[in-house]
Amino acid sequence: MLHAVAGRKAGRLQSNDGQVSWLAAFRMSEDLLTASVFGRLAYLEGAVLWRILRRTFGSGLPDFRVAELSDITFWPVWDDSAETNGTVEPDVFLDFKLGDPAISMRMIVEAKFGTYPTQHANQWVRQWTAYREANGDDGNRVVLAAIGGLGKNVEVNRQSYRCLPIECAYLRDWPCYPCFD
Repeated sequence: MLHAVAGRKAGRLQSNDGQVSWLAAFRMSEDLLTASVFGRLAYLEGAVLWRILRRTFGSGLPDFRVAELSDITFWPVWDDSAETNGTVEPDVFLDFKLGDPAISMRMIVEAKFGTYPTQHANQWVRQWTAYREANGDDGNRVVLAAIGGLGKNVEVNRQSYRCLPIECAYLRDWPCYPCFD
């Protein structure tokens, strides 16, 4: 949660009686929940964290026994000049060194709380494009992890997100659908 406060994501929570319990606070703030979960996950040994991510997102993530979390950034701000002349702000950006010899794998995390607000392919594309504009083809493998907000009708959402101009979208409980068209 300290990451949410430091990242100016904690905000102010309104309540009718002026008091908000911690449980209610986490139910009201997607950013508090994201910071708390990923902030704690970052303390794990790299190989354990990687195993958890593989179990969460499936076999689309490569299987490595040697893994090190090199860096974690909450709400990085990337220029989005190609689309809106603004910025994009993924929820979490993870940088891993995997295997021996090590390869770099980066993960852009977009988390939504519950089913609303929903994930949107255009937000993923903007984040992906902003990352590529800032880093070019830096030789790192980069994946997108969309957590929550996938909606009630998963099959319809699968089809609408099937072909994105990104290498692959790893979605909780979804297989990977790279664009081959």
